[in-house]
Amino acid sequence: MNKINYNLLIVAGLLVGGYLAFNKFFGKSKDAKEAEKNLEEQEKRHNIWAGVASLKATIKPSQKIYLLSATDANIIAKKIDDAWGTFNDDEEAVFGVFRKLRYQTQVASIVDAYKTLFNEDLLSKLYTKLSDSEYNQVINIIATKPIGIEKK
Repeated sequence: MNKINYNLLIVAGLLVGGYLAFNKFFGKSKDAKEAEKNLEEQEKRHNIWAGVASLKATIKPSQKIYLLSATDANIIAKKIDDAWGTFNDDEEAVFGVFRKLRYQTQVASIVDAYKTLFNEDLLSKLYTKLSDSEYNQVINIIATKPIGIEKK
């Protein structure tokens, strides 16, 4: 009878784990780098991911912000939350929500609604529920939108 060499299994597991960890942290794809850059830019310029209050703190009183109504933001937040399934998530529903937005600033409205309704941070939830490429896709979809701030 063949005996299992547990030392060999441990070494193989460490190699596979090391490879995956290396790729996760050092082997970022072009899309991942672009998404990371876009997210940093969104957070640096107008932190839409921190909610409406944070966004308003970054603008001048003479500027107009395009936001969603509380009702619309709640509906969208619920659509995002409904996309999380027990065994399978509906990523296309999440992408569709962000594709329909007209401005980046509208994300701040959804962030506040999601926090109020589900007591969770939307960006963190997206990061944990979506794969890296899907998460990057959401960030890049938002980056293609106009910012949504103009002078009055």
